[in-house]
Amino acid sequence: MEIIAFSDVHGDVHKLLTLSNEIEHAEKALFLGDGINTMEVLDTRLANKIIAVKGNCDLFCPLPEELVIELAGKKIFMTHGHNYDVKISMNKIAAKALEVGADITLFGHTHVYQQKNNIVNVPAVKDGKYIKITLGKEIKIELKHIN
Repeated sequence: MEIIAFSDVHGDVHKLLTLSNEIEHAEKALFLGDGINTMEVLDTRLANKIIAVKGNCDLFCPLPEELVIELAGKKIFMTHGHNYDVKISMNKIAAKALEVGADITLFGHTHVYQQKNNIVNVPAVKDGKYIKITLGKEIKIELKHIN
């Protein structure tokens, strides 16, 4: 199963629309917050492929701050990351990942790609980056650039 993960759109409609081609070809897309209102530019068919959590800039948003979902038999912990002090270290989010039994943990907030085992700080769409994840027997994670 191929999915993409992206975060921190912060109103960059152009980059989001460019990413929409990748969303269309992925089986699912995971949005990790900050810019949920920007998703309104996507057509409904694409928007329905997106599973999202809200970020610290998504004020008055009814979405949850974190989710644990299962795709292709893998447990995925999703959060924006601001509640886990991810700008300081990955220790708190790593502890939460262990607590929920996550096979992969995805978060945003810092805008910078970082990966430690299967804990991934997903980069910012506004900076032209996203993550492609292949879920199978093994988990394959690739940093991608928006063309």
